[in-house]
Amino acid sequence: MKLIYFLTFFFLLSCASTPKGSTKIVYSDIVEFLKIGISTESDVSGKLGVPFSRIEKNDYYTYNYNGPSGFQRASLNFDKKTQKLTGYLWIPTESDKEASLAQAKSYFQGAQFIESADHKDIHAKSVVLLVDKNQGITIRFDQNRNIVEAIAEYNGLSRSPATSNKKISNNE
Repeated sequence: MKLIYFLTFFFLLSCASTPKGSTKIVYSDIVEFLKIGISTESDVSGKLGVPFSRIEKNDYYTYNYNGPSGFQRASLNFDKKTQKLTGYLWIPTESDKEASLAQAKSYFQGAQFIESADHKDIHAKSVVLLVDKNQGITIRFDQNRNIVEAIAEYNGLSRSPATSNKKISNNE
């Protein structure tokens, strides 16, 4: 009988455990706690846990985090020399608050979003990129589904998408 209890407990514990890099992170953990150019790799690991993967590039590396469903939720880039955060990409689910364009924009007070003229997705014509070059922010928004598909913020020097002059208000 003790063996059955032990096996049941072990089974339940294994079902409840979260796989490596699969965390229940929320966007506010990233945007409110982590600061580009200031937060370090150890700050991120301390707040978000062990990443699902780490990808090395020439002068930077990327931490990727998956959600409990196994799909990617966040990617965070770090400078190899300083180990400081240089940017992130957040992929909201439809149930996240920041899937709403108004909510996503509310995290970036003072941002002046401009619709990028350089982005033409032939597979998703309803998708637009809203960019603030000064703050290094990009929001990928699907107009047909009325949902934010991704939010990226990078230091202005490393990733600054080209834009047109079509201004989008911060109050949409």
